Formats: sequence, C-alpha cells, structure tokens
Amino acid sequence: MSDFRPPPRIKTPLDHPKLKLSSPSPNTPGKLSNLVWGLYEGNPRLTVYIGDQEGSKLSANLDVVTFYAFIELLKKAVTAELGWYDKIVNKNFTWYNQKRSETPEVVSELIVGRDKEGQIWISVSDNKPVKVRFFIVNPEYHTLVHGTGEPFTKAETSSLFTLGYINLLEKVVAQVFNAQWPEAEAAGKKRAEAAAAKRGGGGGYGNAGGGGNRQGGGYNNSGGARPPAPAPAAETASAGGDDYPF
Repeated sequence: MSDFRPPPRIKTPLDHPKLKLSSPSPNTPGKLSNLVWGLYEGNPRLTVYIGDQEGSKLSANLDVVTFYAFIELLKKAVTAELGWYDKIVNKNFTWYNQKRSETPEVVSELIVGRDKEGQIWISVSDNKPVKVRFFIVNPEYHTLVHGTGEPFTKAETSSLFTLGYINLLEKVVAQVFNAQWPEAEAAGKKRAEAAAAKRGGGGGYGNAGGGGNRQGGGYNNSGGARPPAPAPAAETASAGGDDYPF
C-alpha cells in the first residue's frame, strides 16, 4: 500500500467566501448551488458545487490565457443585447476503462450570457444533466441608488457588479498565477517526465499537465468526463424567468 498523500491545496484570496456566486440548487429544494473560483498550479478553474446529497460538482478547467478570454466575455456581456450568450468549449483527453481517448474530447463548457432583463450570468456544464445559472447581482446587504433616490435597475446593478468582478479577478488571478508559478513549473516538468518515461521515450516539458493548453488533473478536476450537454439553470431571486437559451 502506498503512503503517498497529495500535498494540501494552498488557499488564495480567491477562496474568500464573499467571492462565490450562489443560486438555488436544481436538485435539492432549500439548498444552494455555489460557483467558486480557484487556481491549481497556475491553472484557473471555475467549480460549481450543486448542493445535493451526492456532492455533485461541475468544473471548467482553463489555462490562464483562456481565463482572460473569459474575462473578455464578461466585458462583452456588459454591453451585449438582451438574450445574448457566448461560450468557451473546453477539451481534453478522456479515460474510459484505463484507455485514453484518441483525440481530445469536449469535457466542459463555460457560458456567459445576459438575460431578458439585462442581468449577466455565468454557467458551467459538463456531462451531467444539470443546469445552473449564476447571476451577478448585488450582495444581500448592499444596494445601489441614483442621486435622485431611484434604485438602480436590475440591468444597471448587474452591469456594475460585473465590472467589479472583472476588475478584481483580473488583478487577483494575475497575482496568484505569479505566486504559484514555481510550483506550477515544477509540477508540469514532473508530469512531462513521467509521461515520457511511460511512453519509453524522451519529450520535453510543454503543454503536459499543469501548463499550456492541457486542462488536466488536480483539485476540482472534472475527472475525465465524457462530452457535456450545455448547462445553466435557475438562479437567484432577482433572476429573470426566461427559458434557458441553450
């Protein structure tokens, strides 16, 4: 029996509970689904905890460049037309019966949209038939009011708080990425060497494991899932009642 234990995940400012987005769980009435942000060895990911008894979760595992493309989608959402949405399709090699797929397959989708009331939302989908939309709205104890005394509309509120998230995520993810780089580089080299040894040949450190455009491995990994069905679902009380557009 191996005594190997993976090193504990080092928490970052992205773990601050105030940064998570919440939505009514589609599977368990009275429970919440939560979307949390994280980096594993320099690779950003968005993880959705469904809030059911099974502990189900969805994960969009990105590289840092793709994460900043996601940020650009959030910027686009602020001025997009009502009902708009775009998505990032994430691929990786999958495993079935200890056999790797011949080509990369779709393992998750990260979707950004704006509903009919102008509220901006995020969703993650994979192979699970679960839809959860997370609307970016004001926190429970904070509201926005114009100088005239008139409250901000749902669209105005969502747009302003989305810009706040963008500003924060751009800076914090860059800082955490820089801080994690030494361990990310070392882990990537180790995986590349192990993969080369398994193949019985050489091979340098490139896009294997924790670096480049591979979405593999690690904390909150989607676990080599099969191709997903698109996903978002009902959200906060301020969420609109329109049908899911995908």
